[in-house]
Amino acid sequence: MAPHKRFIAWQECHKLVLAVYKATESFPKHELYGLEYALEVAAALEYLKPEVASKLLAQQQRARFFTWKLKQSMR
Repeated sequence: MAPHKRFIAWQECHKLVLAVYKATESFPKHELYGLEYALEVAAALEYLKPEVASKLLAQQQRARFFTWKLKQSMR
């Protein structure tokens, strides 16, 4: 296992990326590269079902939390 993969922050961010890719498979072709992970915009445009958007936003918050905790531990 690569050293960075042992961090929970990396694991949570990786889970988020995989979930976003899976959730956005059905997006219109013109949005494939223009959305840049803007989950709230995708939800507002109804590209994502509300329950999917909610799960992704929760995963985003979890990834953000662990990344912040990792940054704090490095000070």
